[in-house]
Amino acid sequence: MQLPMSIKKLQLYLRDNLSRIGFFMEKTELARIGKHLFGNRWKTPLAKAIGNQRETVSRWTSGNPISSVAAKAIRLLHQQDPQNHIEK
Repeated sequence: MQLPMSIKKLQLYLRDNLSRIGFFMEKTELARIGKHLFGNRWKTPLAKAIGNQRETVSRWTSGNPISSVAAKAIRLLHQQDPQNHIEK
């Protein structure tokens, strides 16, 4: 039995589509939003804003997966910002 797409293609497909609907966030998007909202020292204020520890945010910036709940909370903060001029 042959699968319709390779594992790598499936991973890329899921990453791209889950990102669009808010379930996945890359560490680069996290850093971009964090810096936009809170400046260069953004990890602690972002962590407090979403109810997490700074260490958790640091792990996310190191490549650990960001939970879908946290990703949605971060995007909601970003959408609420009246100075939001970053393209989504």
